[in-house]
Amino acid sequence: MDFRSIAAAGVLLLAGCSGGSGSGGEEAGQRCADASACPASAPVCDGGVCAPCTGDEQCTERRPVCAAGACYGVECAGDAECDEEKPLCSMGICTAPPPPPPGLLVVLDRSGTMGRCVEGLAGGGSCDADGDGTAEAAGVSRWELVRAALTAGPLQGAGGYGLVVANAGGGDPLCGEAAVEVEPGSGWQAFVDAWRGPILAAPPSGGTPIAAALTSALGALGGGGETRVVLITDGEPNCDPNHPMPCVCANEPGCPDDKGEMASPGIHGWFRDARFCLDQDDAVAAVEALRDVGFRTAVVAVGIEADARGALGAMARAGGLEAAGGDGAHRAATRTALIEAIEAILAAE
Repeated sequence: MDFRSIAAAGVLLLAGCSGGSGSGGEEAGQRCADASACPASAPVCDGGVCAPCTGDEQCTERRPVCAAGACYGVECAGDAECDEEKPLCSMGICTAPPPPPPGLLVVLDRSGTMGRCVEGLAGGGSCDADGDGTAEAAGVSRWELVRAALTAGPLQGAGGYGLVVANAGGGDPLCGEAAVEVEPGSGWQAFVDAWRGPILAAPPSGGTPIAAALTSALGALGGGGETRVVLITDGEPNCDPNHPMPCVCANEPGCPDDKGEMASPGIHGWFRDARFCLDQDDAVAAVEALRDVGFRTAVVAVGIEADARGALGAMARAGGLEAAGGDGAHRAATRTALIEAIEAILAAE
C-alpha cells in the first residue's frame, strides 16, 4: 500500500471517529463563485453552491485526499503528530488553536445627564413626566438602560470584563476622579457585582471627565492580550480645569460667561469656569494613547445630545472601531441595541 493509500485509510478512520465532522454536510449549500470560496468540508463549487468532493482530483495540494466528501491533509492523524506551534490536528492538517476572545473594558460616563430620559422612547420620552430633565422612578433613564444591558447576561465574544467609571468621586463633585471598579480580565460575576457597590448604585451626577477616565483605563490595562475599550456616554467631554479660553461650552444647562450671562451649550466664548469647556482634544489624545499601545476604542452613544455628535465622532474615528456610516460612533436607544452594539464591537476584525 503506497503513502497516499495509507493516508486515505487513516483519514477515513478519523472521519468515522469524529462524529461525522468529515461528512461535508455542515457547509454544503454555502454559496460560491469558485472552489476557493468553499471550506475543506465541502470543497467543490458546483453550480454556485459548495458541495462534497467525490475524488482526490477535486482536492488541493495541501489537502490532497477526498474522504467522506471532505478534503483532508496528510500531515497528521492526531494531535500527537503535531508540534507546540501548531498543536491541533484538524482534518489532517496541524493548526494553531484559535486566538482567545478579546477582553471588554467599559469606560462609563457617570455625568448628571445620564439620569435623563433615553431618546426615542414610545410616547416621546414619557419617562420624564414633569419635564424637569430627569427620569421618574417608573421611567427609563440612560443610566438604567446601561445598567440593564450590562447586567443582562454574559456578552457574546467577551473574554473577560473590566469597568472604569468617570467622575466616580474625590474632592471635586463636578469633575471627580475616575475609578477602576473592575480590573480588566475579571470574570462576569465581578462585573455584575460592581453595580451593587456604592459608586454605581448612586444616581449619576456632575460633569463628563472622559479624558481622565480613558487615561485611567490605559493605566489599568497594562500590556499584553487584546482588549476592546468601549466608551459609553451621552455627551461631550469636559472637566479640564486648565482649558484655555475662549472655548466651546460643553455643559448642561449652559456656561456662565464673563458678563454674568448664561451661554448655551455649543456657544464659543469666555466662561468663568474652564471645566465647562469642550475637552475634545484631550479626549481624542487619550484614545490615541490607547491605540498607540494596541488597544482600540469604540464609542457608544446613548441618548446623545445633538451638539455632542462632533466630539464623539472624533473619538470614534481615532479609536479604530468605528461604526459603519455616520460619524463613527455607535448608537443605542434600547437595552437590546446596546448589547448588540457591544457584541458587534467584540466581533469586529
